[in-house]
Amino acid sequence: MPPINATLTATPVEFCACGGASCSYANVSAAATAAAAAAEHAQITLKRAVRLTSDSPLFTELSSLVLLSDDQLLAVSDSGYWLRFAAAPTTSAASTVQISPLLGEDGAPLAFPYNDVEGITTWHGSGRIFASLERYHRVLEYALASIFSPEGARGASRGVDAHLAAACGAAGGRSNLG
Repeated sequence: MPPINATLTATPVEFCACGGASCSYANVSAAATAAAAAAEHAQITLKRAVRLTSDSPLFTELSSLVLLSDDQLLAVSDSGYWLRFAAAPTTSAASTVQISPLLGEDGAPLAFPYNDVEGITTWHGSGRIFASLERYHRVLEYALASIFSPEGARGASRGVDAHLAAACGAAGGRSNLG
């Protein structure tokens, strides 16, 4: 399944940059307020905040972000989609977001309820990315280059949880359903 391109719009979000308890957070989004507070605690400076919207209904419920390069972000959604877009999207014009489904080991898109992705991480320069899933706990490994290839991602390699289960002699997994 080839990726689709959708319109991405970035709208500036005002946040309190004054620091300290005397700061007024009137008319500031909860996310921007939390980001500013976290930045202050971590001794980093929040320079810019944007609200991202898209014309695609697949651009929703982003769970995790990783910086792929100085100019590209990779996100994953709760509904099982990869999303790639500019790390610093322009606020003066619309840009593009590429969207592609996460595929299982069989090469088919992950379907509900098995597509609830909560986190992603890269393996330092390996070209591999790992996706952790909720509900039916597992970690899937992907070749980063295949996720947005024109012919479509080739699917996950054997799930990391299967590797661990084999190494530990365990079978199956636990669920957090109900």
